[in-house]
Amino acid sequence: MQKLMIIGAASLVLAVAGSATPSLSQGLEFRIGPDGMRLRERCDPRYEDCYDRRSYRRRGCDPDDALDKAERMGIDRVRVVAVGNRTIRVRGRDEYGERVTIVFGRERGCPVLDY
Repeated sequence: MQKLMIIGAASLVLAVAGSATPSLSQGLEFRIGPDGMRLRERCDPRYEDCYDRRSYRRRGCDPDDALDKAERMGIDRVRVVAVGNRTIRVRGRDEYGERVTIVFGRERGCPVLDY
């Protein structure tokens, strides 16, 4: 309850401050997420480098994305076997205990190339 009141108070303060000085508040961004409340400066990627190394993600499929997709497909004990320029090979066990190898493409969305 206390956390909810703090979030509400912080959002009220930002709303009042934002309406009083619109030119100053245009460059700020207020986010509420699993890691708490954050206030950060917004930037325009056309004119400046907005991404730090931790928040920047490629648009393609990385090994973590492939593992997540394999787990969503119902594969247990998933592990990455091989990572290439165009494919990611993952092994695990299906619901019957049989060994399964899945090959994902490195494109966006991790398309299944071989199951």
